[in-house]
Amino acid sequence: MAFGDIVQKKSNTIYPATGVTVTLDSTATSGNLLVFTHFTGSTSCTKPTGFTDAVVLQDSGNADAAAIYFKISTGTETAISATSSTSDENSGTVIEFEGPFDASPLGVTASNGATSESSTTSGTTSTTTVDDSVAVAINSLRHSQDFSPGTSENYFSSWTNSFIEQADITTAYKGLGTASKVLTATATVETTASHTSGVSMGLVAVFKGAAGGGVTVNTTTGALTYTGQAPTVSASDNQTIQAPSGSLAYAGQVPGVSVGTLVQIPSGSISYTGQVPGVVNNVSVEAQSGSVSYTGQTPTIGVDNNAIIEIPTGSIGYTGQTPTVSATANISVITQVGNIYYIGQVPTVTGGENTGGGISKRKRQQNYDSAYKSAVRRKKQREALEQAVEETVKYSTKKLKLKKLKAKQANVVDMPITADVQRIAAIDDDITRQIAIEFQLKQIEFKRREDEALALLLLIA
Repeated sequence: MAFGDIVQKKSNTIYPATGVTVTLDSTATSGNLLVFTHFTGSTSCTKPTGFTDAVVLQDSGNADAAAIYFKISTGTETAISATSSTSDENSGTVIEFEGPFDASPLGVTASNGATSESSTTSGTTSTTTVDDSVAVAINSLRHSQDFSPGTSENYFSSWTNSFIEQADITTAYKGLGTASKVLTATATVETTASHTSGVSMGLVAVFKGAAGGGVTVNTTTGALTYTGQAPTVSASDNQTIQAPSGSLAYAGQVPGVSVGTLVQIPSGSISYTGQVPGVVNNVSVEAQSGSVSYTGQTPTIGVDNNAIIEIPTGSIGYTGQTPTVSATANISVITQVGNIYYIGQVPTVTGGENTGGGISKRKRQQNYDSAYKSAVRRKKQREALEQAVEETVKYSTKKLKLKKLKAKQANVVDMPITADVQRIAAIDDDITRQIAIEFQLKQIEFKRREDEALALLLLIA
């Protein structure tokens, strides 16, 4: 409901009595404005408990009194009673107006007393002080005719200046009409009502809306709760609603975003818990490094043929599961040195002769044949050396004396290195070099070259 709308209204009339009670159909809402209009055949009247006099007019000469009372509802009001000084006619109307209203809502008032005529003015107020306000006017009537008591008698009509009649009630010789108007700009206020000729009085009171002419609600986190109804926000195109991180939560319902809407969100401001978000076709999702995390679930990426996914070094890690790459023939996987490591499992690479990273069967056979021929050749060379050594031993008649070797070990650095020793040291095969040393030692046995023999023995070590 908008400011100044009528939430509910109720009237009652009684004769004779020392007051009148008006019972609302439902308890009033806290913060709304309650206005009680009252007319009695007594010379004075008293406001209901908790209410304040807005304007009161007494006609002691005719023993009549009329009044407008008000209060800001506390959310507890249902039965509301006003009283009179003597037992006589009493009529009352209560209207609840939608707020918010100023904490001190009474603005300007006016009244026009006790004249005998067929139409009565409320009097004219001074200029109101706020744009948004509610005006309430009453017109009372004393007549020599005995009215039929009731709450809808239609004795008042033709309210001027856009006032709308809200109640028209009578009791015995008394009648009470109530009308209201919502103001949206500052102005003076007056209305005149037509009625049967008689002694009448007119009153009007203006009640101020909350400052600023609109509704401002300042709440701390969690202070404003909507239960059973989502709030409706009306705005023109391109309206900006700024909310700090975490201040807007959707529970039980995923928000809907229409096509073409631009939603800009800083990193980390949206979290999905228990549900993977769905993205429709042809959506471009741009995320900075580290801004999207998948926990407990490997993402599934569906793409058309020839899709390109560019990833910087180190941006994808597989833990506990080796990735599976499926491809058609002639797939080319190019990696720089050190980019891929296999721990605990040697990879198997299959492919034809032209597959990058694989070796063809023919090439592997050629490598094997070459290695086999080399091994046979070196085996024959070793056998020839061994045969030469044996022949030398067979025809040897003297033994090599090495008793002085230990004494000369301290002077190894001074021993001559002959061309034979250098040649043997250059042999890169351990077995072949060992056999060559043994053969050379047999030759030394005839020449007694003890220094050279010691050098060769050191070479064996």
